[in-house]
Amino acid sequence: MKEMQKKTHQLLQEIAEICEENNLAYFLGPETLATAAIHNGFDKNIINLDLMMPVDDLTKFISVFDAVHPADRGLDYMGNHKHYLGFQVSYVDLSSTYINMNQGFNFSKFGAKVNLIPLRKRVGGFKGRLLKLLELGWECNGYRLTRKVNWRRILAAGVVRLMMVIGKGNLAKILFNLFCKQYSGHDETVVLKRIKKKAVQLNYRYFTGKSSIVFEKVVFPVPSKHEAFLAEIYGEFWRNKFLERSVSFQDTILLPKIAFHDFILAADAKSLSLMDYFRHYRLSLLSGVALLRNIKIRNHALLIARRSGDRLKYYEEFVQKREVIHNLYGKKNYAALKPIFEGHEKTTLFYLRKKIGFCVCKEFFDIQCDLFLWEGKPKTVDKLRKLVPTEHYHPII
Repeated sequence: MKEMQKKTHQLLQEIAEICEENNLAYFLGPETLATAAIHNGFDKNIINLDLMMPVDDLTKFISVFDAVHPADRGLDYMGNHKHYLGFQVSYVDLSSTYINMNQGFNFSKFGAKVNLIPLRKRVGGFKGRLLKLLELGWECNGYRLTRKVNWRRILAAGVVRLMMVIGKGNLAKILFNLFCKQYSGHDETVVLKRIKKKAVQLNYRYFTGKSSIVFEKVVFPVPSKHEAFLAEIYGEFWRNKFLERSVSFQDTILLPKIAFHDFILAADAKSLSLMDYFRHYRLSLLSGVALLRNIKIRNHALLIARRSGDRLKYYEEFVQKREVIHNLYGKKNYAALKPIFEGHEKTTLFYLRKKIGFCVCKEFFDIQCDLFLWEGKPKTVDKLRKLVPTEHYHPII
């Protein structure tokens, strides 16, 4: 497992412990279940995990969490964050940083996470149609409506937008409590609805048996006849979909050992206020034209954010090897230093091509510059010294 995968697997086990101690039902979610069924654990394209939980138990889980509030853990959902996109809950590791720059404004907590997807009671008639309208409208106000325009989305987005006269934060809490109340309980049919996905109606019998599966050497409960369950969610050829899928983390900041708070402190105050960037980008999503106008701004902000993440990553790595590094540097043993700084050198040259200076701190920057000189690259050193912000010379932590 990768470091970030270890984090989310630990979260999965913590949720299981909370549920078992408080007699709460839970099952591996579709994404995690499919991966477990194929690989018995993680594949390279999965980091965050998911669980399913009946709405009644989900509300109890929130109450238990609020009462205990485990260290370095947080919950993120509509009821406590006005920009959270849908009716589910994220259980977050606050000691790590996971930021999808394209979705950052949807969250208030940016760490490795397990998403808790509610298993809902089916609500029919006018009440059911109204609930669907409100949920669709909330989602449409959280991302670009122009992705798929039809009269239903326009109506739903407009209705929810009018309701925001009471304040988006107040509306988020009202809608979350409304959904919890109306979708609690069950009948012969259970509804599974993931963010920005169509709702799927499933037979309640999937969740009455005692079935389990191994995920990274730990046994977790799953819906009975889980292969049939996955076929209803993803289609008959669900195995091929998961075997062939490819996920890009190009626009994602991954720091398994560094808390988001520390990442923000390390970010460039003059060049990037990440929260301001998220607010700006969220507003630009309302207009495709505005988004096109701001591509350069977005790309620059992403680069600066990535640089801040890389600074933290290499600082942590070099501090652990500080004694070895200074011993070799003192002896001018650049041949032995080069393998230690190999990844750092590639990263430095990457940012240099983007006309952005990269410096973890002066202590290690000077060593890298001497390595470049040893390699016969004095022009590279000159460019770096001109581009690196002087505030980056100071230690990060």
